[in-house]
Amino acid sequence: MKTLSHPDQILTRRLREVYWPAWVEAIARDRRVDRVLPLAEYRSSPRDRFYDIKRVRFFVDQLRAGHALDPVVIDNESRQYRAGHRVYWGLPFVDDGHHRFIAHVLCGRDRMPASLSGLVVHHEWLRGDRDDFVDPDTL
Repeated sequence: MKTLSHPDQILTRRLREVYWPAWVEAIARDRRVDRVLPLAEYRSSPRDRFYDIKRVRFFVDQLRAGHALDPVVIDNESRQYRAGHRVYWGLPFVDDGHHRFIAHVLCGRDRMPASLSGLVVHHEWLRGDRDDFVDPDTL
């Protein structure tokens, strides 16, 4: 695992295989991404109905101009059961950086920077260091 100043480089398609919720798909398929004005600054509120595609447009423009984007933050779902004190690790998910993730997919980037938390076997798979994805239910 690397630090935020030296993030891991993960395979974009692998993250998309395990994490691509319907709301992300809807943004990625929105044909207005190339027609809206880009929005550079993050806003927690207020957001208009085009906020997400404007943010994606900004990051797409940055990638097309050759700029590196901040790492996407990836974690694993986790749930702790009281009986037996077992920690269940779920699939990797994007904790921060959905707009950057979508931009990498739309630009066809093979790899993207990521800060990884969660299961080491998933880090290895996302980086391309191992071929087999380990189902967290088998751990």
